[in-house]
Amino acid sequence: MNRDIKYFEIDISHLVFDVTDSDGNYSQFKNNPSGFKKFVKLLDI
Repeated sequence: MNRDIKYFEIDISHLVFDVTDSDGNYSQFKNNPSGFKKFVKLLDI
């Protein structure tokens, strides 16, 4: 399986965490279990 490598910059604060990927796409998630589940879906793993 050949996959491109993608990097993420993550800034975590008390209420939210911000994610920017190596393509420049930005997302913001709540800093709770539901937000982390949504982030994992973004990773597509």
